[in-house]
Amino acid sequence: MLPRLLTSLLILLGFAGSVSARTLFVEVEVLHEAGLLGKGELNALLASPQLRVEAHYQPGKLIDGATARREKILPIGSKLFAIGQITMLTGAEIARHGRGLRFRVDEVHQAHASYRLESLRLALPVAPGPGRPQPEVDITLSDDLKRQGAHETVVLSRNPAFEIGLRLRYRWDDAPGDYVLAPLPCHGEVQSLGKGQYRFRPQQQLLRLLGTIDFGGVGQKIPPGARRFMLAPPYPAALAEWRIGDQQLVQVPTADKTLEAMTLHVERKGADGCRYMRIYDAWFADGKPVKVQRSGYGLYTDACEEPKTNEGTTEMRWNDDGTLAYFMASTHFGTRLWDDFRAGAPACAADNSPPPGPREVDTLRDEFTRLRAAFLQGGKP
Repeated sequence: MLPRLLTSLLILLGFAGSVSARTLFVEVEVLHEAGLLGKGELNALLASPQLRVEAHYQPGKLIDGATARREKILPIGSKLFAIGQITMLTGAEIARHGRGLRFRVDEVHQAHASYRLESLRLALPVAPGPGRPQPEVDITLSDDLKRQGAHETVVLSRNPAFEIGLRLRYRWDDAPGDYVLAPLPCHGEVQSLGKGQYRFRPQQQLLRLLGTIDFGGVGQKIPPGARRFMLAPPYPAALAEWRIGDQQLVQVPTADKTLEAMTLHVERKGADGCRYMRIYDAWFADGKPVKVQRSGYGLYTDACEEPKTNEGTTEMRWNDDGTLAYFMASTHFGTRLWDDFRAGAPACAADNSPPPGPREVDTLRDEFTRLRAAFLQGGKP
């Protein structure tokens, strides 16, 4: 019993690296890609010699000047921060098989016996393009590796231009049995179908495309070839009691569609003496709403201790075929959330609010449509 306790203590303190010299076998397979990334480009990335895996190691014990550095913290005092170690895997160290990768890493860092494997990252080189500000896609495969057994999980890497869904399987060399599947939350972007199969949220290409465009904020420069529209009197009847604040509709023509971003801030003083704000934000493609959000709230003033109303926030998003994809209405009373992807998972039925009624959807959509028409009638500034 005593030797076992001594061994455990030595491992904890970082003085017994050779006692637990195990190997982790890892498989990564691409199950899903969407957005501005074709299968051909993805296959080329997987085969690229610039692809690499980073194995990050952390010390078992923080020793000032050896495994950690001391830094001052405010307002007084100092704190030890671990000095990590990284092992790079490249070239033949990573086996390719179709749309998958295989590799092995040591649990103990080869040059630092007191360091243990902590996390894995995958770096994919990408060509420049819209929504790709960096030359690499850095994907965290796992930042919380289990120390025993065999495990399977799904990794979804998202950026403005595209997303990649990966199945990660890893097994310690002393682990028997099948892979243990990590549970997936109902509010996530992936659903498990069993037997290593998964369903990913269908992509709204228009929503992703609009997210890659910098329309320019109010008062800022807009993209070349774009047009900016402003509201002009007479304002729509719905805004009769409101004072117009920040506002613009920016229209960007593309080869296939005309894309628009609209924002409008309005304010009024209520009969109770409080100030009331309302904010409209929307994206349109060829005049049809892709995403709309309206927020309304009251503000305290010297003459008003408690605003009488709080409209809260309502947001809707549509699929590319025009069907409703997402509805959220939130006030201080609570939040209603309906998601068509979540609604398709029987196990998550209790985690989804009932869908909004057609009248509720049409009322908000028509309000934004009328505002858009008013912007276009107002003309350019």
